[in-house]
Amino acid sequence: MHIKRAKTLKPAQIRHLLRVTEATSRHPERDALILLLGFTCGMRISEIARIEMANVLQPSGLIREEVSLRAAITKGCRQRCVYLSHRLMMRKVDTR
Repeated sequence: MHIKRAKTLKPAQIRHLLRVTEATSRHPERDALILLLGFTCGMRISEIARIEMANVLQPSGLIREEVSLRAAITKGCRQRCVYLSHRLMMRKVDTR
């Protein structure tokens, strides 16, 4: 039995999408960050929409490398961790 895999974007397509977003969006930094959270961290749209700044920022204002997502916002209602350590992701976050 052959299981079909979901189609995914190639790295060049993701880079193109980010360039278009940054060139045409009214909020390019926010929108690019939303795309990167999905592509590099595997976060779902509902998780991105409901994540809070306190989950991402340390009290000092630095970005956490590991973010714990509350069970209330994840699929399956189970707490899980995502890692914000992807090179492209960190470069985008550091420009804020």
